[in-house]
Amino acid sequence: MTKIFYLGGHFVQFRSQLKKQHILLISFLLPVIIMGGYFAYRSMAPFGQNSLLTVDLGQQYIDFFSYFRRTLLHHPSEFIYSFSKGLGGEMWGTNAYYLWSPLNLILIFFPAAHLSSGVLALTLLKYGLSGLSFAWLLTKTKLQTGIRILAFSTAYALNGWIVANQLNLLWLDAMIILPLVIWGLHQVIFARKFSCYICWLAVMMIDNYYMAWMICIFTILFFIWQLPIINNWQERMRAFSRYIVSSLIATGISCIVLLPTI
Repeated sequence: MTKIFYLGGHFVQFRSQLKKQHILLISFLLPVIIMGGYFAYRSMAPFGQNSLLTVDLGQQYIDFFSYFRRTLLHHPSEFIYSFSKGLGGEMWGTNAYYLWSPLNLILIFFPAAHLSSGVLALTLLKYGLSGLSFAWLLTKTKLQTGIRILAFSTAYALNGWIVANQLNLLWLDAMIILPLVIWGLHQVIFARKFSCYICWLAVMMIDNYYMAWMICIFTILFFIWQLPIINNWQERMRAFSRYIVSSLIATGISCIVLLPTI
C-alpha cells in the first residue's frame, strides 16, 4: 500500500511538471502564432512580396545582418577588423551594439537572397522567447498559475514597447533577458544565491549595452521596491551588499566586450 501511494505521488508530481512544461510551451507559441498570423495577413516575406525591412531595419540593420552572415560563413577575421568600414577599421564596437545577440545565428540558415525572411523568423523568435521568459518568471515566483500565466505572458510579449520597437530588432533581447535578471535579483535578495543574476546581467551587457544600462537602472528600482519586505535593517544592508557585489561581478565579466568597445 505504501508503495502504491509512493508511485501515485510520483505520478501526480510528473503530471504537474508536464502541465508546467505545456504552459511554458504555449506561452512561447501564442505570441509567435498571433504575430505570425498578422505578418502573413500583411503579406510579409516569405508569405508575400512585402517586407519588415523599413525605417532603420531596412536602411542600416539589414546591412549589418548581411555582414554578420557573410563574415561568420566566409570571413571570420572581419569580426575584428574590416575594410568594409570606410577605408578600414575595427569592428568590435560596431558588433557590440548591433550583432552580439546569439539569436542572430538563425540568420545563417537563410540564403542571402532571402535574408528578409530570416529577419521575420528572428522577429517571431524574439516575440516567442519574450512570452516564454515572462511565463517562466511567473512560474518561479508563483505570482500566477494555470491559464492566467498565458494571459500575462502574452500581454508581456505583445506589449506596446516591443511592437513599437520591433524594427529596432537588436533591442528586443532586453525583453527576453529582463525577467531572467529579475528572478536572479530576487534570488540575490532573498535566497543569497548569485549565479543566475550575475550570469544574465553579464549576458545582457554583452548582448546590447545600450539596453543593458536601462535594465541596470531598473534593477535599482526593483531592489528599492523589495526592501520593505525585509523587516530587519541589518539584513537590508546585507542584501544591498550582495546586490552591489554581484552587479560589479557581472559588470567585470562583461568588460570582455565593454572595455574594447570603450
